[in-house]
Amino acid sequence: MYNKPLTIAATTILLCSPVIILSSCEKKDAGAGQPQALVPDVQVTKLVTEDVPIKAIWIGNLRGTEDAEIRSQVTGYLLSKDYKDGAYVKKGQTLFQIDPRPFQATLEQAQGRLEQYEATLKKYQLDVERYTPLVKSGSVSRKQLDDALQQVQETEAAIATAKAQVDQARINLKFTTITAPISGLAGLATPSIGNLLTPSSPTPLTTISPLTPSAWTSPQRKDFLDSMDEIPVKRDQIQRHPSQRHPLPQQGYPWPDRMWTPRRPPSTSSATFPTRI
Repeated sequence: MYNKPLTIAATTILLCSPVIILSSCEKKDAGAGQPQALVPDVQVTKLVTEDVPIKAIWIGNLRGTEDAEIRSQVTGYLLSKDYKDGAYVKKGQTLFQIDPRPFQATLEQAQGRLEQYEATLKKYQLDVERYTPLVKSGSVSRKQLDDALQQVQETEAAIATAKAQVDQARINLKFTTITAPISGLAGLATPSIGNLLTPSSPTPLTTISPLTPSAWTSPQRKDFLDSMDEIPVKRDQIQRHPSQRHPLPQQGYPWPDRMWTPRRPPSTSSATFPTRI
């Protein structure tokens, strides 16, 4: 009477058992596939107290403090360029040569006029010497003597003008040889051989920048002054004495040089701070 329900219960247990066994196996397999957590490698060092150099790095533009723009002082055709672009040139070294022939001809013409006026002056001076005693005897009128004296004065003035023209022609001839006014690195030459050079040209022939002293432009005036707090110089000393020279600490400073604070205020257009080193 009670056997049938027991049979149904046993069947239910047998049907559910495979599901439980399979579920248990899947959990064991999933746990076996996971990697074990690695123990982090922690480095340990001993803390010490010592002085360390404080550095400030800025990006700026380096240029010479006395950049010299080379320009032509006379109008003429360029014959030669006598230096290498980017090379170091010495003061007085020839950079460019303009055709000197027209200026040589002008100088010779001015010298010829000067010699002509000097010869004319001698003739009028002889007239004055000859007329002076004849005026007393009445052989020559007073007017002739006065005219001779006036011609002497006019010729003397013409000689002075001719001498100035000779000097100007000699200077222009000298300007045909363009030399370096300072020593430094010469930039790229803008003209080509055969170009007509004029003093009114807006573009310089080249630019010479001395190696020392040099100047650079730091990003911000505030950043620069803040970094000065780390250097053994008082901040108010920089602001009150802008022309004073301040040595930088040698430790941690790779360039054995000095830094000058600028005389000019920071640029209002670029917010940069020109500094001389």
